[in-house]
Amino acid sequence: DQDDDESGDQHAIVDNWSNDVETDLNPIEELILIMNLLKKCRTIATIVKKSSVIAAFVRKEQLLLKTKKMIRIDCKTRWNSTFLLIEATIECKQVLMKLFSEKRSFNLRSEQVNRLITVELNNDEWDFLSSLRFVLNPFYHATKLMSGKNYPSIGL
Repeated sequence: DQDDDESGDQHAIVDNWSNDVETDLNPIEELILIMNLLKKCRTIATIVKKSSVIAAFVRKEQLLLKTKKMIRIDCKTRWNSTFLLIEATIECKQVLMKLFSEKRSFNLRSEQVNRLITVELNNDEWDFLSSLRFVLNPFYHATKLMSGKNYPSIGL
């Protein structure tokens, strides 16, 4: 009997979750980071929509790079639209990087240039945006599957 107990201990599962996962992160700081990042993405979408010069530049660059996703303003209460905003922003990264680097060469008012400066994403923000997309992607696809557009959802 004692041998059985000892051999059972050898095969016991050791949970090292707290060693493998950073548990000392402040969730409030992370939420603030996410909110600020989404605010930047929404502002970028608004700038692209409202400025004909920037919209034309983005469309031209998208044609050259063969990117199809348009950066559209999301609906804050529909997180799937926020996922699509994140996905389009990431897909248009090259276009946006070029826009940010050439912002002074356009015929923009100084306040438009300053607004572009405030929403310019740094490398950490691009990485964090990719992480958000990775986390939200399965939920987006699960929601699309469950939406009932491809099959009847009314009870039989």
